[in-house]
Amino acid sequence: MDDSLYDEARFIIDNYDHPQPGVYYTLTRVPGKDAPDALFEHFGCGCVCTNLECNDDVNCSCLKLGPNYRKLDGELVLESDKFGDLPVFECNLRCRCFEGVDDVNELRRKCRNRCVQFGPCESLEVFTTTGKGLGVRSTRRIQSGRFICEYAGEVIGLEEAKIRQARNGAKGQMNYIFILREHFNDSQVVTCVDPTNIGNIGRYINHSCRPNSAIVPVRTSTFIPLLCIFAIRDIEEGEEICFDYGSGNGGIDGENRKPCLCGSEVCKKWLPFQIV
Repeated sequence: MDDSLYDEARFIIDNYDHPQPGVYYTLTRVPGKDAPDALFEHFGCGCVCTNLECNDDVNCSCLKLGPNYRKLDGELVLESDKFGDLPVFECNLRCRCFEGVDDVNELRRKCRNRCVQFGPCESLEVFTTTGKGLGVRSTRRIQSGRFICEYAGEVIGLEEAKIRQARNGAKGQMNYIFILREHFNDSQVVTCVDPTNIGNIGRYINHSCRPNSAIVPVRTSTFIPLLCIFAIRDIEEGEEICFDYGSGNGGIDGENRKPCLCGSEVCKKWLPFQIV
């Protein structure tokens, strides 16, 4: 893997830490066991925008599939059609707008096609829920479409994910592995992220059968996507942040199923399970 890919991480502002001992905090996803090296090689559009803002009005090549974000109250929010099947490609290390920039505020001003690369919301806090262990909430209102945080962890191969899931099930441990399945033409791309031992604040976000956020794959400098959590509606101050654990095309594990405690009126009674 090219070490220059870590160059993007210098713009991430993340002052959170783990409340639990023995878990390593990472700013973004990292390659783990059986992760294909080729998928971590350079990938991306490489736009030639220089003095102008990167946006669809100046024919930025990274936005040929349409704009990813729009400005709302001075913040970037995800376009509604990007919650569906349309891919999200942000500007990356190959782009001209990245050259010679050492200040995060300058990069924010210069490029309207970078959002998740600057780190999570600054208003998040881990708290103790009623009956569900730890959870995440915000000390400020989060508008619909705002980026909340990445679901960061080890990117592992599918076979390794099977081994870890089986081991967690045998020990009665929590399964943190998220498996995303994407379909490109006639092929399927599977991304497995495990934040059990290496992760960020996203690992504490609980499931809900009626979530207020969702995972959206966002690609920057590699073909491996960042699993990014965005608000799908306005989230009020103090409200717990939740997403649907089954949104990566999971199901219910009949042997090791665990009761869902989300409390919503549409609760399915059991937690979804990312079947590999």
